Amino acid sequence: MCVPVCYFSYLVISIAVTVWVARTLHRSGRVFLVDAFHGDDALADSVNSLQQSTVEPVRS
Repeated sequence: MCVPVCYFSYLVISIAVTVWVARTLHRSGRVFLVDAFHGDDALADSVNSLQQSTVEPVRS
């Protein structure tokens, strides 16, 4: 009985941490991406939105 509860708890915590990290990176990662892409704002914004969209299905 304890094993399924532990696995379910682990799953819920893992999803919550994944969503939290994705939101944090989406908010504050643009500066890093612009620097990594040598000032190409459009590419940085595209990658930033792509990164966020991978978590959207989990969030709903």
